[in-house]
Amino acid sequence: MIGRSLVVIGIAVGCVAMAAPATAKGKMDALVECMWQESPTSTARYIDSQDKTKEAALFMRAVMPCGGSMNIDLKQLKKRLAATRPSEIRPDKETDASVVMCTKDASGEDNCAPVEE
Repeated sequence: MIGRSLVVIGIAVGCVAMAAPATAKGKMDALVECMWQESPTSTARYIDSQDKTKEAALFMRAVMPCGGSMNIDLKQLKKRLAATRPSEIRPDKETDASVVMCTKDASGEDNCAPVEE
């Protein structure tokens, strides 16, 4: 009886483990599609960015309209975005979303400013 229960649990765990990459791939595909539909200009600037200090803010601007989990592989996301890049980059659907980057100055005060694209 216990052996059968362990086999059933093992099969269930195996099925979940096999389904996890497919589920993650589906979520990544949905996020990529949403980013190109909702914020194509910001998405293009994010994947073209060579400035590591602005990259996080550019990513947030590109992904904000799509919501979703932030627990994703950013290298894979950039590869998928580049592979599915549309031939014509349209303006973002929402242009009023602003992203700010904050740093601390020498006195310890927060210094926040909008990120320039």
